[in-house]
Amino acid sequence: MSGPNKKQYAMFILLFIAFVLYNYNNIGNPKPVFGPINIVAYCLFGSAFIIIWGATMTVKYCPNCGARLPRLRFPKNKNEMLYGWTTCPNCKAEIDNKGKVVSRGR
Repeated sequence: MSGPNKKQYAMFILLFIAFVLYNYNNIGNPKPVFGPINIVAYCLFGSAFIIIWGATMTVKYCPNCGARLPRLRFPKNKNEMLYGWTTCPNCKAEIDNKGKVVSRGR
């Protein structure tokens, strides 16, 4: 379970620069921060960032059985919710956020 890669950082930086350029029409002349258009821009920026972040995530596999782990995670217990663990859909092994098997399934 790795962190962000170079492509994710590059996309975030490009989106951030586009967002800053949108909010500043002239040098030192900022647009209102909470105007209705800016609220829409904040929502679009956040949505685009989340979509790109999810689309460029690396595919993760279970170290126990080799099955592909789902990208969208629905926590089933406290450890999955608090620590980012996941459960393999094939062998039911609990895997921590670093990719190590914590408890074997079946």
